[in-house]
Amino acid sequence: MPRDLDRKLAKQLEPLIEPLGFEYLGGANFGRQRGCCRDVLFWNPVRFRKDAVTVVVGINVPALDDALKTAGVGELALTVSRHLGSKRPGASDFQTVYEFVPPRSLGDVATELAQDVRDVAIPWFDGYLDLTSLAAGYYETEVKRRIAPGAPKPNPVTILVYALLLREVGQSTESQNWCARVREILLDRGNGTISKADEPLLQVLRSL
Repeated sequence: MPRDLDRKLAKQLEPLIEPLGFEYLGGANFGRQRGCCRDVLFWNPVRFRKDAVTVVVGINVPALDDALKTAGVGELALTVSRHLGSKRPGASDFQTVYEFVPPRSLGDVATELAQDVRDVAIPWFDGYLDLTSLAAGYYETEVKRRIAPGAPKPNPVTILVYALLLREVGQSTESQNWCARVREILLDRGNGTISKADEPLLQVLRSL
């Protein structure tokens, strides 16, 4: 999707979701501060198309940003996220493709997207009222299936994020237990040593 279309769609969408607390962050990104969390919304172009986007909503925890940057995760890391799916008849509950093919205009897409933010995204955001509920939700959606018997070794970053969340909610002993799991994963995939590529993760672990 050309950058000028990103800006044009953002300009159409901004006044529609600004009353919901969202502000434009540049590019294809919107966010709103909610207590200790930041609700984030952004769109991606549909592969091989210049006239359609899919939308992702997620929750960023600013308190984790420095640690996750050190670990190499990047800016505005999302702890939990999902594609925005419409509740309209005939639309996927998992993912909606927002098309701006004539006669549909960018204004039509913005109106449709804003309605889905109200009907779908806001209730989803509201399911995570604080860091405690976010940590519980993260365990259910990201951690539990990855530590189930027979599952492949989990990505250490996934476990690290959970350990960081537990630290933020005051569960320091449990957090250290999960940090120990991260070290085990790093040693296992490095055949008994921490590889150079994993040193940023080790640096985060040492800071906890």
